[in-house]
Amino acid sequence: MANERLTEDMVDDLLRKHGFYDDPETVIVEKQQSTVEAIRSALAKAGKGGKGGRGYPEFIITSTDAPDMVVVIECKSEVRFHESPDRDKPVEYAVDGVLHYARHLSPNYTTIAIAVCGNKKSSRWSFMLVPKGEVEPRDLNSPTGAPINKMVPLSDLIAAASFDPAVQTRRTRDLIQFSMEMAGGPGLTKPKWMGAPGLDFETWDRKDSAQPRITPQRRRLHPFGFWIDAKSPTRSSTADRERKVALRSSNRQHPFP
Repeated sequence: MANERLTEDMVDDLLRKHGFYDDPETVIVEKQQSTVEAIRSALAKAGKGGKGGRGYPEFIITSTDAPDMVVVIECKSEVRFHESPDRDKPVEYAVDGVLHYARHLSPNYTTIAIAVCGNKKSSRWSFMLVPKGEVEPRDLNSPTGAPINKMVPLSDLIAAASFDPAVQTRRTRDLIQFSMEMAGGPGLTKPKWMGAPGLDFETWDRKDSAQPRITPQRRRLHPFGFWIDAKSPTRSSTADRERKVALRSSNRQHPFP
C-alpha cells in the first residue's frame, strides 16, 4: 500500500535541494500549521470535509521577500489521486485539495498552489496560481511563458507569480492604497495626485506651505509602477520621517514589479 509520508519526504528533499531551508530568517517552511496569524485564521475553517474544520496542507511556505504571497503544497501517495475531472473532491485528490486551501487564502494572499503525487520513481506535479482576491486558478508560468512543471527555487516561483498581470494589478492597487494611507498623516491633506502611469504627478498638497512643483528630475519610479517623489518637500516632524522609512521598507519587501 502506498504511503503518503514517502511523497512528503520526496518534497522535503527537493525543498532542501533548492535552498528553501538555507535562510530560515527569510524563508519559513511549515508543515500543516502556520505561525502566521492571517494564514492560521484563513485555514481555521478550511477543512476539506466540508464541515468547517481546520485545514492542514502538507507544506506552507512564506518569505519576507514577498509577504503578500504564500506557497501551499498538497501531497497524495498515488498518481491516480492527482486530480478529479471537476476538481471538486478535495479530500481524495491533491489538485482539488490544494485549490481548496488556496481559495480560503486568496482574500489576503496570492497563493502558489502545488499538488504532487507519487514517489521518487514516478510522480506527477501541478503548479497553479490563485491571485489575491480571486478564486479561479491558472497555470503558473515562468516570465518567459514556459510552464513550471517541476520544483524550482522559491525565487523562481515568486518571479513567475509576480509576472502574472492580475498579480501586478493587485499589487499596484494595494500599494496605491498604502500610499494614500501614508499621505494622510499629521500636517498633510489627501494628495491631489495619484501617480499611477498615465496620471499627472505635479503637487504635494500641504496645509502649512505653498504647493511645490515636482519636476521630472525629482521623480523616481516605484517598483510597483507609479511615481513617488525622490526629494520630497521638507517635512521635519517625526511622523513624516517615520512615513518615509515605512515606504522605503515597503519597497524592499516587494522586489518584483
